[in-house]
Amino acid sequence: MAKAIVLKEPEKLERFLSRRRLDGRVVDMLKAAKDAHDLKRGEITTAQSATYSKLTEDLIKAVNQGWVGRDSVVAMLDNSEIAGRQHVCVFQLPTTGQGKILDVLRAPHTVYSGPVSIEEFYEVPSHSMARIIKDTADEVIVKIVAQRSYWTSELLKDLPDEQLIKRLRHQERSALILTCNKQAGLLQVRVQPREKAQADTAKNVNDFMMDTIKAHYDVKPKSWFYQLRFFPIADTFPKLLKNKAEFVLKYDTPEDNEIKASMFRKGDHKDGADLRDDPRWSYSSGYSRNSLRGVWKCKGGGEVYLHLNQDAIRISATTTVDVARVFVPGLCSDKDLDHAIRRIHEHL
Repeated sequence: MAKAIVLKEPEKLERFLSRRRLDGRVVDMLKAAKDAHDLKRGEITTAQSATYSKLTEDLIKAVNQGWVGRDSVVAMLDNSEIAGRQHVCVFQLPTTGQGKILDVLRAPHTVYSGPVSIEEFYEVPSHSMARIIKDTADEVIVKIVAQRSYWTSELLKDLPDEQLIKRLRHQERSALILTCNKQAGLLQVRVQPREKAQADTAKNVNDFMMDTIKAHYDVKPKSWFYQLRFFPIADTFPKLLKNKAEFVLKYDTPEDNEIKASMFRKGDHKDGADLRDDPRWSYSSGYSRNSLRGVWKCKGGGEVYLHLNQDAIRISATTTVDVARVFVPGLCSDKDLDHAIRRIHEHL
């Protein structure tokens, strides 16, 4: 029988499953257990409409009864953080010395190589820890689990001569993924969005990314990080707008010195409708853009919904840094996300 799961606060696992939108993956796991062990109806749920509370309860039951392996659950939770529901900051590798950058990435400070417990996916860590997920001659993937801290504000009273504002400090667990591929010539840094407050800004993402990387790697002037090259993602947009075979346009923000406009395709992004088919859309040329949104159609039928952004992030009163940032609001496979980013890069 598999090692039993004894969780003091199962609602925390439930929140993790909900945040990562893992209902479909849990149902698939429970279906496989039901078929493999010839379980009777009602012993565990396999309903797509089941609540996260019920799915969590039955997932724990399935492990404790030996119907699902604990290691399989850990692998499912682990894999769910590799791709999707992330900001992805994309950098180009230098033309020379790519192997040295991979050598740096495969040797972070404070590496953990032991077993991973289910609690580690939702408990806030006291300090960050790195794990090597993949290490080959051409590719390195590192996962860093860190504590993310930030403030939110709530306006409690708003009178002409008085305002009362409540500020709360949040501390949460956050996973950052570094994936570097020498053949693609790219380094991706995938950052989970904050759980609370409004959506992350580009600066929020960049600050947390840099703080976390610096906790595990030496980042100094002329070091490996400053050898990375800016990926001018906005330069791919003119060619992307001509690519209807792979890219479905959903949101556009063309602008010039006199005009700034935005158009978006209403409805579910999975409906296949393309903004370029709208007769009101006429911004295919003659305009610059810093952002686009759309669906990338991958080989094998996979799709990834992407917000493509070229950010100018202020790091001091007089200095800004340009960063290519891809926001992925939904879950996807690592293979599909990697394919989409590589193909977008090839449109330079």
